[in-house]
Amino acid sequence: MTLRTVLFCSQKEAQSRAAWPGWAVISVTSAIAAPAELQEGWAHILRLAFDDIDIPEEPYVLFSEQQARSVIEFAAMCHGEKIEGILVHCSAGISRSAAIAKWIADRYQLPFNDKYMLYNKHVHTTLREERMLEGI
Repeated sequence: MTLRTVLFCSQKEAQSRAAWPGWAVISVTSAIAAPAELQEGWAHILRLAFDDIDIPEEPYVLFSEQQARSVIEFAAMCHGEKIEGILVHCSAGISRSAAIAKWIADRYQLPFNDKYMLYNKHVHTTLREERMLEGI
């Protein structure tokens, strides 16, 4: 089995879910927020802290190239370890998590609603550009 599904949701929804066997989580919080309190049992968890912005703006934290590399490596590891799916969450489950989920879906040819346009364009573009730089 290879990576077959990527979903995105709010932090509240992710915290309320029991862990799914064979699934990983990408947990996105704002730079000043406490980490999400996820249930134990997820195969892997990647935690990222950045704000939902598209351009640098003090005092907020913009999604970085290093964070993009972390997402790229995490998704590749999940794919290589035969993880069934990745659940991506952010505070509201609308913008940051959707951008990461869309990139994973594009990269691994997974289903994603192509009409969904509320994803954070900076996050998605940074992931695409970083992947191209790495030649992955």
